[in-house]
Amino acid sequence: MDQEQLLEAARTTFSHLGYKQTNVAKITQTAGIATGSFYKFFPSKEAIFLKLFDQENEALRTNLIKKLGQEADLVHGTDLILSVIFERVRANKILLEWYKPAIGAKLHAIYAKRIANDNYFFMTFTTEWLAARISELNLTAQQQEQIHELLAFIEVIDNHLTVAEFETHSKTLKAMVRAQLQAILAS
Repeated sequence: MDQEQLLEAARTTFSHLGYKQTNVAKITQTAGIATGSFYKFFPSKEAIFLKLFDQENEALRTNLIKKLGQEADLVHGTDLILSVIFERVRANKILLEWYKPAIGAKLHAIYAKRIANDNYFFMTFTTEWLAARISELNLTAQQQEQIHELLAFIEVIDNHLTVAEFETHSKTLKAMVRAQLQAILAS
């Protein structure tokens, strides 16, 4: 058993049971190893989950960056970002934990720290992509400020939604963002 095999067993277990219902014994049972062997690789359930979340999130963001590419249209590009994120998160129980209280607050804090330290490539990429779109559109200072306020609003909502709210309101959020962007660009 190596670390990657243990991670795959943990991915299977977390994907089936979720974070709260998973424990080290269930992960090792799936892996077919003794519980003590787990600790050769990870100090806790939280540590292995955080590693898996990073892997899943990185795969999502890499896929999104490829799809976004050089998308020149601000509204369509933003739609693409929200669509890919909403669809992939909805289909991935590990990523969906972002919206659950058992580990969500910890995930929010970790990613907020990475962003604050300019240590989150996806945020750098999207910031540069957005700056390029704004530059191409020759937006006024007021329009730029409104776009940045809209993005800050999305971040606040993303950090406060529950799973149920995410499931029921993601389509509405996407429509609201699209409508607000169109209104800003038309002003």
